[in-house]
Amino acid sequence: MISVGHRWRATLLLSVLLAIGLCSRSKRFLCFTDEVCYDEPLNVGCFDRVSFGRFCQHVYLPMSPETIGPNFTITNSDDPFFHHHINIFNLTDQVTTAWFPRANDVTFIIHGFGESQKLWMRYVRDAIVRLEQQTVILVYWGKGSTHPNYFQAAANTRVVGKIIAKLIETISEIHGIPYDRFRLVGFSLGAHVAGFVGKQFNKTKIGAIYGLDPAGPLFSEGNPNRFYKAVPRDERLDRGDADYVEILHTSGDNFMHAGAGSHFQWGDVDFYANGGEHQPGCHIEYLKFFTFSTEQMMDDFWKTMSCSHAMAYHAFFHSITENFLERHVAFECASKEDWTYGRCVNGETMEFGFKRFTPIANKASPQRKYFFGTLRNGTRGVHVNVEVENLEDLRVPRNWKVDFANISVEFVLQLPAISEHLVLPPGNHTFVAVVSEEHLEVIDGAELHIDSSSTARFTAFGIPRRQWKQQLLHFYRRAFTKMMILWRKVVP
Repeated sequence: MISVGHRWRATLLLSVLLAIGLCSRSKRFLCFTDEVCYDEPLNVGCFDRVSFGRFCQHVYLPMSPETIGPNFTITNSDDPFFHHHINIFNLTDQVTTAWFPRANDVTFIIHGFGESQKLWMRYVRDAIVRLEQQTVILVYWGKGSTHPNYFQAAANTRVVGKIIAKLIETISEIHGIPYDRFRLVGFSLGAHVAGFVGKQFNKTKIGAIYGLDPAGPLFSEGNPNRFYKAVPRDERLDRGDADYVEILHTSGDNFMHAGAGSHFQWGDVDFYANGGEHQPGCHIEYLKFFTFSTEQMMDDFWKTMSCSHAMAYHAFFHSITENFLERHVAFECASKEDWTYGRCVNGETMEFGFKRFTPIANKASPQRKYFFGTLRNGTRGVHVNVEVENLEDLRVPRNWKVDFANISVEFVLQLPAISEHLVLPPGNHTFVAVVSEEHLEVIDGAELHIDSSSTARFTAFGIPRRQWKQQLLHFYRRAFTKMMILWRKVVP
């Protein structure tokens, strides 16, 4: 359990860190009307600090295209081992000589804050070009997104977005590829870059944007603190930026609670993995290190934040497959609470992730929310509805240990509490848990230990014990994504 003292010290530390960026010079604390314009050679236009309320959304003006120096690496599915590089400052000649098969869709992959030459981008690229005929372009803008100045990187997203838009316009004009066959995959700040790309196309929209845990601080209301008001849709990723906008949330808690993303619905469809705030195996470890050095404490804070944040691209990578049983299937649900307590497992389902045929969303229809669970590595598990009946007052651990044939298995429960235990009142309760296929294969007379004085046993709607394994595997092989298992309290 996290102590109150640790909580206020954590908040104080993070407030100081933010103040360093906000108040390093007093003139940057409040918004001013100054702007910067970048004309030749790219002519990306003018930018100001963007003011909402008392504080600037961007306390820094964006860097120039020359300073950011974005790099583009092109790969085609026809020759996946050949990579072509484009110099953005000689755009027409570079695009003319580059190979863009007209039959291929074009997908851009854009990293986030502090990232450059990341392996995850290459893994996603390689998976896409293996799956279908695609041209994939990796966007590296590391000089504009580098640590530690997040405020500067956030401002730079607008410039990078306009540069990519110019590249898309040039590719379309020279090679005849229509705008609706372009897709953008952006992680963290890269998701907002994708949004700024899409805003440059008014008459004919980009085909699709996949926002992987879009950055929350400076782009969502109250994040990182209450002085930051609601951000208009033209200053962040929004569902209007493409024909279809799909968003995944994995670290949607506030920055002050080690969240790097946002919980707000910004897409046509928003997916929430494991509730969308914190991921299995990612704990707020940095709170344990206040007696250590500041450097150690900061390192642990960033590791904690990046753990849930990075699960977004892991989950997306696992969605790029032809194997139905490996894809994440999500359940439409109104809230995290409803999902956690198993109220949505019989509702409509939808696959999360990369889609070979991009849907066109009806922008007049309401936005939709879907929830799904993952295993610790971001892969798909089997959703199990766990029903607990006639439960007395017990302190139930968030992660229950279950012995399946002498194999220790950890259930990943989608519980809203961050604390170590959840207190359940008397009565009937339902949870959603996620298990792997190999753990289903060894189910045979297991017991669930709730605490030292109480246990619960598997009973599966009257199915004899000898048939549990056979029946569960039968359901699983028929691609059911939910298993209804009843956990009953047993009086010792």
